[in-house]
Amino acid sequence: MQIERFEEFSNLSYNIEIIVGGTTPIYLMRIILLKDLKNLGKTGDIKDVAEGYAINYLIPQGIALKATDLNVKKAEEEKERNKMAVEEKINQFMEKAKSIEGKTYKISAKAKGKKLFGSIGKKEIAEKLGFGISEDMIELDGNIKETGQKNININFGNNIKAAINLKIEGE
Repeated sequence: MQIERFEEFSNLSYNIEIIVGGTTPIYLMRIILLKDLKNLGKTGDIKDVAEGYAINYLIPQGIALKATDLNVKKAEEEKERNKMAVEEKINQFMEKAKSIEGKTYKISAKAKGKKLFGSIGKKEIAEKLGFGISEDMIELDGNIKETGQKNININFGNNIKAAINLKIEGE
C-alpha cells in the first residue's frame, strides 16, 4: 500500500491523502468536529475522514468543518475557552459544596402525625438549596413520605460531593 500526501489538490485548500493499493484510491479530508460523534471523536478533534463522508454528510449536517489554518486556529481558541469555562464551573461547585456540607435544612409540609400528605422529592430539595443545584445532582432513593431527619448526598459531578441533613417538619 502506498500513501501519497498532497498539501493542495485541485482547488481545495486542505490536506488530502491518496491511499493507493486497492481497486480505487481513497481520498481523505482533514476536518474539525463541531459535535461529538460516536466512533469518530469529540468536539474540537481534528480527524482525517473519507472525502465523500465529509463533503456529503459531516459538513452539510453541521457536524464538521474543513480543517483550514483559520478554522484550526478558531477551534483551538474555542477549546481553550471551553476548558476555562469548565474550570470556572468546577470552582463554583467546589465552593457551593463547601458551603452546604454538613448543614441542616428544614422543609415544612402538611402532615398527620409522622405521615406527610404527599411527599417531598428531588424538586423540592433542589428549590430549597437554590444556586443552580438541579434535581439530577440530588441522590435520593424515592420520595420522602415521613417527617424526621434525612441525610442527603449532593453529587456535583467531577468527584465533587456534599452531604446535607434535611429536617422534614409537619405543619
